[in-house]
Amino acid sequence: MVKHSLIALLALCTGCMAPWDQVAVDTDPLTSTGTPDETAGDTASEQVILTVASAITEDTVWPEGAAVYLQGLVYVETGAHLRIEPGVTVHGEDGSALVVTRDGLITARGREDAPIVFTSSKPVGSRAPGDWGGLVLLGDAPVNLSDAVVEGVPDGETRGAFGGNDPTSNCGVLEYVRVEFTGFEVYTDNELNGITMAGCGSKTIVRHVQSHKGKDDGIEIFGGTVDIKNVVITEAGDDGLDIDMGWTGRGQFIVIAQGSWDGDNGIEADNLEDAHDSLPRSQPTLYNLTILGADDPKVSQRGMNLRRGVGLHLRNALLGWFPKEAFDLRDEASDRIATGELTMDGVALWTIGADGETWFTDESAPADDDDGGLDELTWLQGIADAGTVILGEDPLLSGVPDGHPRGGWMPGAGSPLSDGVRLPEQEFFDQGADYIGAVRPGATKGWWEGWAAFPQD
Repeated sequence: MVKHSLIALLALCTGCMAPWDQVAVDTDPLTSTGTPDETAGDTASEQVILTVASAITEDTVWPEGAAVYLQGLVYVETGAHLRIEPGVTVHGEDGSALVVTRDGLITARGREDAPIVFTSSKPVGSRAPGDWGGLVLLGDAPVNLSDAVVEGVPDGETRGAFGGNDPTSNCGVLEYVRVEFTGFEVYTDNELNGITMAGCGSKTIVRHVQSHKGKDDGIEIFGGTVDIKNVVITEAGDDGLDIDMGWTGRGQFIVIAQGSWDGDNGIEADNLEDAHDSLPRSQPTLYNLTILGADDPKVSQRGMNLRRGVGLHLRNALLGWFPKEAFDLRDEASDRIATGELTMDGVALWTIGADGETWFTDESAPADDDDGGLDELTWLQGIADAGTVILGEDPLLSGVPDGHPRGGWMPGAGSPLSDGVRLPEQEFFDQGADYIGAVRPGATKGWWEGWAAFPQD
C-alpha cells in the first residue's frame, strides 16, 4: 500500500473545491476499513491520497474511494462545505480531529456497499481507542447554556462555539458513516467522543451511522433538535449515548452494545449539571432501542443513568446483560415523572444485576438515596399495570452474550419482544416497528449489515 508520504492533492474547479494540485497515484485498492483488498490480485486502480493539515475555508470534495490523512485539528470554517463521497477512508493521525464549525457544513453520504470510514492512521492490528480525536458537528440550534463551547477542543478556541436560536440549524448529512478508534486526549481528562453533535438542528440528517471502540463516549449530543436513526454504538470506553444541554430531538433504531474492556452506562442523560431546571430541557423521544452491557462483573455498567433534571420519552427498549442495574433515576426524577417529562413504555429487562434478576440496586439506606426516595422497580411495575413491561423473559437474541458487541442482536421469531407499543403518526418514525428493541423479531438481516464493522485493532 502506498504510504501517506506519497501525497496526491486533489485539484478543484475554481469556486467549487479547494485549490490543490492533483496527482493520481497507482495503489492497491482499499477496503472500507483501510486495509489492502487481498482479492484485488494484480488489479490496480488510481486512488487519490490527500493529506489535510489546515482549516477548510472553501467548498471542498473528497472524491469517491480517496484515502484522506488528517493531521491536527482540522476545522471546516464559516461558509465552507465539505463533501465526502462514498468509499472514502479518513485516517486520523495522532492528535487529529475533524470539527465542522457552526457556520460550516458537511455532507458525508456513503452507501451501504461503500460506507465512509473515519479510522486510525495506524496499521491494522495496532489500532486502539484514543488513536485520534473524532468527528464534531456544531450548529445554531437552541441549547440551555449561553456561550457554550464544545468539549474536546483546546481552551479559548472560538471555533468550538455552538448554540443559537435556529431550531432547524443544518449541520449537514451523515449517512452510512463509521467512526472508530477515537478519543484522543486533547488535554488532561478531556477526550473527544466518537461523534459529537452540539447545537445541531432538525435539518441535520443522521442515519446509518456507527461509532465503534472510542475511548470516551460513542455519541454525545449537546442540545439542539437533531433526529437520529439507524445508529450503532459499540464498545465505547465511557457511555454509549450521552445527552446534555437540552437535546429535544427524536431517535429510532438504536443499538448500544458496551464491551468488556471498558465502558460505563449505555445511555447517560443530563439536562445541565449546574442548573438542573435550565430550558430547553433535555427531553428526547426515543423508540426501538437495544441496549446491552458486557455481562462482565468486572465492569460496573448500567443500562441508563438519568439525572440532573433530564426528561426522556423511551419506548420499545430492550436492556440486557448489565451487571450493575437496568437504570438509575437520580436527582429530580420524581418531578419529571409528575410533569410527564419522563415516561417509559414497552420496556424489557433481561439478565440484570449480579444474579441476573436484580433489576435495580438497593437505595433504601439514606446514604444511597440519590433520588428523593423514588423506587425504580415500584415505578416500573406501575407502568406495567398500564402499559408493557417485560421482566425476566429471554429475548432470544442471536450470538449473546459472546457475540453481542459485534452484531448478535437478532431476536428469534418466538421472542417476547414482538409485542411493543404503537408509534406516533409522524413522518420521521417507521410506524411498523411496534416491537421492542432495534430489530424486528424473526428478521433474517440486520439493518447494519454491509456498512457497520467491528474491528478490534
